[in-house]
Amino acid sequence: MHNHTEWEQVYSKYFTENQLAEMARRADPALAAEGTSAWSALIAEVEAAVERGEDPASPCARQLAARWCELRQSFVRWASGPGSNLGEGEVKSALSRMYAERQNWPAGMKPPFSEAALQFIRAATKETKG
Repeated sequence: MHNHTEWEQVYSKYFTENQLAEMARRADPALAAEGTSAWSALIAEVEAAVERGEDPASPCARQLAARWCELRQSFVRWASGPGSNLGEGEVKSALSRMYAERQNWPAGMKPPFSEAALQFIRAATKETKG
């Protein structure tokens, strides 16, 4: 996983200074640690599913995709919640651009999951949405 400073460099490309300052003001270290822990556990499960060749249409994959979407949505709800100067659509758009433009991240910084895991989640999410 990456440190806070590396993520700040990434976020600064997709959120304004004011938006970042507002998120920092409302930050809850305990909630952030809980989110990081939940993401780390889920990413490990997704990587394991990819490694064992799990079908993205399987019940297990759909459950992983649902958890992925819920964790993402929980960040969106927090970032666009009460006291925020961000709308939900802005946060979703920024996150989508951020991961679509991974090649623009600081040198040497990679996503916290493999490309195979991302493709697996995308396929499983499509299966979940039917």
